[in-house]
Amino acid sequence: DEYNRATRALRNPGSAVKPFVYATALEEGWTQATLVPDRPLEFPDPSQKGGVWRPKNFSGTFLNREITVRYALDLSLNLPAIYTAQAIGVEKVARKLSQAGFAVKYPTLAIAIGGASITPVDLAAAYAAFANGGYRVTPIYVKRVEDAQGQVLYQALPERQRLFDPQVAYQGWDLLKGYVYDLGEKGLAKRARIPGRVVGGKTGTTNEARDLWFAGVTRGLSAVVWVGRDDNKPLRMGGREPSSSVVNPPIWREFVAGALRGRPGGDFPPPAGLVQVGMDLLSGQPSQEGVKVWFPQGKVPVLPLQASPSEGTGLLQEAPPAGVAPTDYPPGSNEEASPTPPPGQ
Repeated sequence: DEYNRATRALRNPGSAVKPFVYATALEEGWTQATLVPDRPLEFPDPSQKGGVWRPKNFSGTFLNREITVRYALDLSLNLPAIYTAQAIGVEKVARKLSQAGFAVKYPTLAIAIGGASITPVDLAAAYAAFANGGYRVTPIYVKRVEDAQGQVLYQALPERQRLFDPQVAYQGWDLLKGYVYDLGEKGLAKRARIPGRVVGGKTGTTNEARDLWFAGVTRGLSAVVWVGRDDNKPLRMGGREPSSSVVNPPIWREFVAGALRGRPGGDFPPPAGLVQVGMDLLSGQPSQEGVKVWFPQGKVPVLPLQASPSEGTGLLQEAPPAGVAPTDYPPGSNEEASPTPPPGQ
């Protein structure tokens, strides 16, 4: 009876949980353009030194401004995810994570940045919901058993549970694609891209690099790569903490490219009721030169009346936060990003 880590190893997912936090917010009427703060927060917590929990981004820096949900995920920032869970209710997030297959022992705000556990195969099943219309399908390992005459002795009937409605699931898929493509060569999951296929996914790293994750989805397959130790000791490469954005996506890409060789690629069609528009990643305002984002009809962002587009570019001009140059936004990901300014800035 060998220990199967894929099906039995309950590990903390790190930032790979964040798409479910934001998708839960989408269910509550948020959009990818909803603004969330990346500023220091503190919460009463008797288990912490001084009785206060002060969560940080990986870099220890903050943008000290509001940014879109989509850009917050692109940078894998911790504070916006925690704020989101607080704003919509941590109980709602905990319920959603439990439905998705996560083991939520303590329903606190820490679950927004990885304070729950899940096995690799269950994480793959959870991510598949973003691509299959919103269903969490229980993994099966034997589809059918036939006898020597071809008579079917057993036929699996996969159990499925509605996790998200189709519109929310597709917007979640759009967020995952953004994580792979929005920031170009500065993207944390750029190494997961497969020519001829559309890929969406999210990395995850736990404290001291004890767990490295990449959960990814493309047409035909949802797959997860976990790297870690059975004794839960920190990982080291060349004496340093490895990054999930460096280690995991190439493994995932090689496996998925081989598994789907010869099968069709392309994107998933959107469900009815969604429209795609260009959006400025930072401000969430419409921009022809911004990223293409899917919104529910009736919730497409519009320019505020007081905004005045630039005469030269037609793009909204917005002052950068104090002390930060327009092209010098600090890194803030817990996967070691050094992001470029978003399109339209």
